Amino acid sequence: MENSETTLPASEAKRKKQKGASAVEYAILLFLVAIVIVGFGQGIGNKINTIFSQIQSGLTG
Repeated sequence: MENSETTLPASEAKRKKQKGASAVEYAILLFLVAIVIVGFGQGIGNKINTIFSQIQSGLTG
């Protein structure tokens, strides 16, 4: 009986440590996804700007 009582707090501590690690991993993953989205958005924005510039020059020229 003493054995299960002494291992229970250790397993709870390990579980809490794993939850903390999971939270950090998710935060890093979210940060990387945000960077990709921002980079993708800027690339698309430049392409759209080029398309509208071509349309504008076609209408005026």
